[in-house]
Parts: sequence; C-alpha cells; structure tokens
Amino acid sequence: LSWRVCPPTSFQVGHHILAMMLSELREKETSLEQGTWEFVREEMAFQVESSIRDYYFTTHRPSTIAIAAVFNVIEQVKYDHDYKLLMLGLLHILQDFHFAPTSAIKEVMDKLHCLVKENPEAFEK
Repeated sequence: LSWRVCPPTSFQVGHHILAMMLSELREKETSLEQGTWEFVREEMAFQVESSIRDYYFTTHRPSTIAIAAVFNVIEQVKYDHDYKLLMLGLLHILQDFHFAPTSAIKEVMDKLHCLVKENPEAFEK
C-alpha cells in the first residue's frame, strides 16, 4: 500500500463506545437527565487525555483505556436512573465486542482514577 493507516486512539474509541451507547438509548426511547450526556462526553475525553501523561497507559490497548474511562465516568453520574441506563448500555457493548479481560480493565480504571484525582481542579466547572 502506498498510504498509511493510523490505529484508532483511545479518544476515538471512547467516542465510538459513547455513540453506540447513545444509539441504544434512542432505540429504547429513553433519555437522560439534562446535562448528563455532556458530562459523560467531557469527562471521558478528560480521562483519556490525562492518560497521555503516564507511560503506564502506553502498554494498554486504546480500547482498554477508553472503556476504563467510560466506566469511571459512569461511576460519577449523579442520577440513579441515568447511572443504570448508562451501565446497562456499556455492559451490552462489552458483551458484543471483544475487549481486554475484566481484570485488565479494572486495573486501568483504578490507575486512571488515581491519575484524575491528582488533578481535581480539572473537574471543577
């Protein structure tokens, strides 16, 4: 081939996961509280971008970082109804696609969470 293709980044994978979740919500004809979706998108992007600061994350697939960031963000959702809808959507995606083992995702989730806690002012808006 005379052209090159770059692999997807964690940011791109994260947005694709969120798009699939949103599609599932629309199929069920349910909606989230005002502002929840924007919060999820922005915080997922922040966590993925924060992962660039730590060499640890270069040893993991972009999809693992993305799914870990989405899990972390869903854990921060304030409304119980929205939390349940988002978690169900994410679990369906985990069933339909091949991601890293749960233990690897949990490890990355924990590391991302610690990294984000080091910079809490980024969450203040």
